[in-house]
Parts: sequence; structure tokens; C-alpha cells
Amino acid sequence: MFRYVVIALVLLAPAANAEDCDALFLRLMVEGNPEVPVVIEATQSFNGAPPTITRHSADETGDWLSEAVEPAALPWSMQRGDVMYQSTDGGQSWSELGRFTAEQREAGREKLRQDSETRHDIACGTDTRDGARYQLVEGRYTANSQQDAQMFLRYWLDDDGWIALHEMQVRAAAYDLDVTQVLRRVESVKLPTP
Repeated sequence: MFRYVVIALVLLAPAANAEDCDALFLRLMVEGNPEVPVVIEATQSFNGAPPTITRHSADETGDWLSEAVEPAALPWSMQRGDVMYQSTDGGQSWSELGRFTAEQREAGREKLRQDSETRHDIACGTDTRDGARYQLVEGRYTANSQQDAQMFLRYWLDDDGWIALHEMQVRAAAYDLDVTQVLRRVESVKLPTP
């Protein structure tokens, strides 16, 4: 078994260009991609149920819209500034759900930074998907605010460091969640006015 561990470490050993692997994983985990216009296709499965698909569009300010793709009848959500909205009619009308301030967002990032102290099994390497070569970064941590959920994250990075594909597995006492995101930079995103 030791031989297989050594082989795996050798295959995953090439670290990121100037950053060491652990520092790169930490940055990706806490900061993600820069805030630029982006469209994300997200597929998620909760407790083994059939997967749902959403399209998440965000502009350069961090405001965003999540549209239900499959099943299409699920509610949409949106954040503009500090206000969260929901639409149950495919974006034709919106109702305010509540407020989510910059301070609350920063508190969430701070909690993530605290959880990041539990990170382990960090590895970097390369992977080829659909003919394209990516840097692959992966690792695990414990999300203490979520029933001590065990988190497994994988990032596929373009040559310039952009997260092009992201997978997350969450294993908690009460639930399992699997999420795959395909992230595409776009020139601009126009969000609806609620």
C-alpha cells in the first residue's frame, strides 16, 4: 500500500507555478475567482435525489441571479446590493426575501477562513478534460458550522489561474450534497431590475 501512496504523491507532486500547493488551495477555497462577469452552470444532487441544474450569472460588482434550469419550475433568486429577492414565475416578478449586508458576507468569509485551518490531504497536479489540460487542485476540510460536514473540493484551473471547473462533495450527519460548477467568463452580465 505504501508504494501506491508514493506513486500517487509523485503523480500529484507538481505544485502550482509560484505558489505552493497548500497556499493555492487556501486561496481558491477562500477567495475563488476574481469578481468579473461570469456565468456558472451548477448541477447539484442532495441526498441522492435527482440532480437539479441552475444557471448563476454574476456581474463585476458581485450582484447575481440564479435561474432554475432543471426542473424549470423551481424558484429563482437574485441579489442586488444588500437585498435578496425571489421569483416564483421565472423572473417576471420579484419579492424581497431579506437583506444580506457586506458585513454578513465578510463574516461568512471569516468563518470559511477559520474552517480552512482544518484543511488536509491537499494535492496539486494536472488533468485533461475534453482535450483541454488543466491544473488540478484538491483538498479536504471540516465545516464546523454545518454539523461538522466533511468537505472535499476540486478545482480545475486554466493557464491563467481561472477556476474553469469546480466540484464539491459535502458529507454531513444529516445530508450528502454533490455540486459541479462550470464557470465561464463573459463580457458582461445584465441583471433584471426587481
